[in-house]
Amino acid sequence: METKEITILLVDDHPSILRDAVNSLSKYKHVKMVTCTKCDEAFTLIKRHQNTKPFDVLFTDLSFNNNSQQQIKSGEELINQIKKETIPIKIGVITSHEEINRIDSVLQNQNPDAYILKSEFFSDELYVAITTMLNNRIFYSQKVHLAINKKMRIKYKFDKVAISILKEFVLVDNIQNLVGIILKPDGSIFKKRSIEAKLNQMRTDLNVRNNTQLIIKAIQLGIIDSPEL
Repeated sequence: METKEITILLVDDHPSILRDAVNSLSKYKHVKMVTCTKCDEAFTLIKRHQNTKPFDVLFTDLSFNNNSQQQIKSGEELINQIKKETIPIKIGVITSHEEINRIDSVLQNQNPDAYILKSEFFSDELYVAITTMLNNRIFYSQKVHLAINKKMRIKYKFDKVAISILKEFVLVDNIQNLVGIILKPDGSIFKKRSIEAKLNQMRTDLNVRNNTQLIIKAIQLGIIDSPEL
């Protein structure tokens, strides 16, 4: 029985990544790779082939250098444009961005079918990701899995009061200023001693020494958002 041809489009502005991807899939004769370096070019190719011989899978980086002259400036924007036009194509991300905030943002807002880190990229992983996606399942590389699981475990420990303390603590000068702002589930006020106890427990949970490190770690883990300047 003849294996169905799979057509892949990979967009990345690093020639070494394009070369490695092509080489890694070269042993799979039914897989055809097309590469480009710009998001505008990728979107044009997807549209051009949509009604003739459409791509099965798109893999895109998130960040692109020297992209100021492009209408579509990032992988996120490319994915958004494809989804806006409801183009039927599986979408994967191959990127160096392993910060939990960036991962979480992409998973929440772009909802790709795969998220692969370049630091973990190896020959067979890309093909496993492709077959997983085409079977309507999600594929995350190992570090992405670990980051997601770590965030879920930590957020499970942090109740609404703890997260409220973190969010407000970013905006005030000292703990005393939180008194009267932080409320218990029943609406009563959290006293200073109780706030300090919560902060101490969170420092222990995140393995940090002081409240400044606590806030930084909470932002890095995506527990709270970075404050707007």
